[in-house]
Amino acid sequence: MKFSAIFTSIVTVLSATVYAQTEPPDPTDPCKTCDDKFISCKNSWGCWVPGSNCDYSCNRDVCANYPECNHKCGYNEC
Repeated sequence: MKFSAIFTSIVTVLSATVYAQTEPPDPTDPCKTCDDKFISCKNSWGCWVPGSNCDYSCNRDVCANYPECNHKCGYNEC
């Protein structure tokens, strides 16, 4: 019984580790990471406030924090 419980725990931890790893950037869509950062910003709690200009502020944040996204992907509101 102990061995099976230990084995199950190890398999669970290893599978969680494998799924938690990030995927490499998609060579066919070099802006996917930038777009994901923008969408993540748009889904943040700050965009729930009425009157917040999330498109502009998220574009500005992606442009300022990820220079590779600037002109290549259209995030140029720095």
